[in-house]
Amino acid sequence: MPEQAWLTLSQLAGLIRLEIEEWSSRAGDVLVVAEVSEIRRSPGGHWFIVLVERRDEGIVAEMRAVVWQRQSSVLERFRAATGSPVAAGMELLLRGRVGFHERYGLRFDIADIDPTYTLGEMQRKRREVIERLRREGLLERNKRVRFVEVPQRVAVVSSEMAAGYGDFLRHLHDNPYGYAFAVRLYPALMQGDGAEVSVAGALGRIAAVGTFDVAVVIRGGGSQVDLSCFDTYGIAAAIANLPLPVITGLGHERDETVADMVAHTRVKTPTAAAEAILARVRAYEERMEEAWARISALSIQQMETASRRHALVTSRFGSAASDAIGAERTRLEGVVRRTVGAVPRLVRQHESGLAGATRSLWRLASDAISVERSHLEGVVRRTAGAVPRLVRRHESGLAGVARSLWRLGTAGLRDLRPRFVTLAALLKQRSRTVLQREDMRLGGLQRELAHLDPASILRRGFSITRFEGKALVSDEGLLLGDEIETLLADGKIMSRVYGVGGSHEKG
Repeated sequence: MPEQAWLTLSQLAGLIRLEIEEWSSRAGDVLVVAEVSEIRRSPGGHWFIVLVERRDEGIVAEMRAVVWQRQSSVLERFRAATGSPVAAGMELLLRGRVGFHERYGLRFDIADIDPTYTLGEMQRKRREVIERLRREGLLERNKRVRFVEVPQRVAVVSSEMAAGYGDFLRHLHDNPYGYAFAVRLYPALMQGDGAEVSVAGALGRIAAVGTFDVAVVIRGGGSQVDLSCFDTYGIAAAIANLPLPVITGLGHERDETVADMVAHTRVKTPTAAAEAILARVRAYEERMEEAWARISALSIQQMETASRRHALVTSRFGSAASDAIGAERTRLEGVVRRTVGAVPRLVRQHESGLAGATRSLWRLASDAISVERSHLEGVVRRTAGAVPRLVRRHESGLAGVARSLWRLGTAGLRDLRPRFVTLAALLKQRSRTVLQREDMRLGGLQRELAHLDPASILRRGFSITRFEGKALVSDEGLLLGDEIETLLADGKIMSRVYGVGGSHEKG
């Protein structure tokens, strides 16, 4: 091979450098759109960047670029405009010239970076992602997922060393209510080129576990460019498809990322994310406390109403029963008195009647004897011999008749006395039976009253709370520091009010 037919490597590189420098001097500065794949700063203050162009099939072009130390202000201007330094994954519009070095090869010397292009490109891609999510029905899907009343098992996607994650844990665990939570971290990159794949992968692992109540995606703030990964389809779709509610707390206030749009609940900061969980649990507890207070107040009110009704019924029934028994006792006593008082009168009446009858019979007998005697005297006079015998015979018969009549009256009186005595005894026995039956009925009513007595109700585990002697059915009218009295079955408790209606203040 002839000597002039070949070149050394340095000669070839030199020729290429001359050609590129000649082309570059003719073309001047050129505008190039490329994605940052890597960026690093050298000890001398120069920034070395790897630029790539990606298509669906992957990287189709790659070139090294440099920002010389004397041009490094362009990076500061970009950071001031976008709120974020140049980082891997950003798409930039660069102005500069092509250079070549015999040892280091082709390079692009960056003279300026247009931040408006980067921001505009991010917004364009963001709009494309939102439209795709809308077409696929994913924008509202996670918002329709049921959020449990008491979320206690919490999955967190964040950087393990991020300050926002620490704030979240402190606020959640050191809550003033004493609530306990089980928190598990799924670490992920929260910015940069690999953040989309990392966060979406963490959400996928949470879905595979399937035992959590809520997922939280948090980071400690950042610029619009820093948060651009949360405008990507991969993270938004992973949040939308998660079968449990997602809370996002990405540390920014002005802008809403696509991840915020698809999440069940969006808050500003990691601390606010913890507060959202606490507020949900607290709201449930307050509803339970209010329900219990209503049940307690209603129970006390019903007990007091029943007690008043029972007392009224008892009073009315007791009064009516007492009046009825008293009236019946008075009536029976009157019957007994009348009956007992009537017996002697009846006896006396009968004795008087029999005595009168006896006297009447005696007078009749005497009259008959007188008549008969007159007749006999006439007969005697007519029949002197027969008169004495007839007189004696008739006197003896009439005397027997008189004695028979007297015995008959006395025997009738003796027969009536036992009947009246038996009647009086029967009335006394019937009176005692009626009184005993009424006493048994009153005893049953007294036992029923004792069972419904408030003291008996207290012995079954209930209590009554009173303020100024009146039973409380609500907290209306109570002030902090008021003293209240709780009645128990075996004593009472004096308490002081430290909280009214959900407010809590130490006295």
